[in-house]
Amino acid sequence: MSVNLRKRSNIGLLLALIVATIAVMVLGLMWFRGRGEPLVVEVAYGSLVLIAALFVYDKLLVQ
Repeated sequence: MSVNLRKRSNIGLLLALIVATIAVMVLGLMWFRGRGEPLVVEVAYGSLVLIAALFVYDKLLVQ
């Protein structure tokens, strides 16, 4: 798995993916905590977000 980081568009896409992943994670966890969901739901949501981010990373950036 390698990514050509010499291309500016790849760096921008990687940074956008990181920012979007963090935003979705934080907002989702805040929403779950506001609803009073158990910890296992928060862990499952976090795992799902990270797996989805890795899938998008693989599809968009890995050559």
